[in-house]
Amino acid sequence: MKKDSVCWNITSRCNENCQFCYRIMCRKENTYEQNNKILDMLIKLKINKISWTGGEALLYPHLFDLMKKAHYNNIKNNIITNGRLLTPKIIDKIEEYTDYITFSLDALNDNVNNCLGRGIEHGKNIIELLEYLKNKNIIVKLNSIVTKKNINNIIEVAQIVNDYKIKRWKLFKFISLRGKSIENKSEFEIDNETYENLISEIKKQKMNCPIVVCREKEIEENYILINPIGDFIVTINSKDKVMCNFETIEKINIEEEYDEFRRKLGFI
Repeated sequence: MKKDSVCWNITSRCNENCQFCYRIMCRKENTYEQNNKILDMLIKLKINKISWTGGEALLYPHLFDLMKKAHYNNIKNNIITNGRLLTPKIIDKIEEYTDYITFSLDALNDNVNNCLGRGIEHGKNIIELLEYLKNKNIIVKLNSIVTKKNINNIIEVAQIVNDYKIKRWKLFKFISLRGKSIENKSEFEIDNETYENLISEIKKQKMNCPIVVCREKEIEENYILINPIGDFIVTINSKDKVMCNFETIEKINIEEEYDEFRRKLGFI
């Protein structure tokens, strides 16, 4: 499969405490100068989209500097965020160079969000941001994680999808991949039949945007990850494999090794 986008986990830091989280944990993160070199390489590799995530991407202090550079080099920017740090003022500031904002929304109920680790008023905050984004030139998408604890609350998220200009709603089946998602597997895991039944129920409704199902296979096949220290990672059979690291990137002459490097990273 040819891939022309990356999911850049720019930081492991987060301001929520999701108990089903499978973010890539690193004790440190690259400097702005190091990340700038990685971005230079992505530009030379002709990547067309970067999804900036974490942790919480907005906690990385130089995020907007990198996004601006990506934008001016014809790369689309997608921020994946829980919305806690996003404000109307910031949206105005980044509108020029932000193509997409993808919100994480798994439920509206405060008690459910608290059990998930997102905290109270998570849903309320997302709705307020969706209201503001109605008149902005940014495409909005939603990601939801389907787990044992919120499966009965997904339908209420469907109503939000229909009430606002949502471009795409992606429903991830909970997977036990890293960190807390492994520790808390028994609390959140659902079987395939339960997941598929939910998808069928949602598709019976008249949804205003495409519904994207995301099981284990889709997660593994569709994502090339960059972690906070600059490792390029693919996930195969629920195991992360480092394809390349920052030290390798610094030594490579992209112009001379373009096709070989794209093939190594899975872009070809």
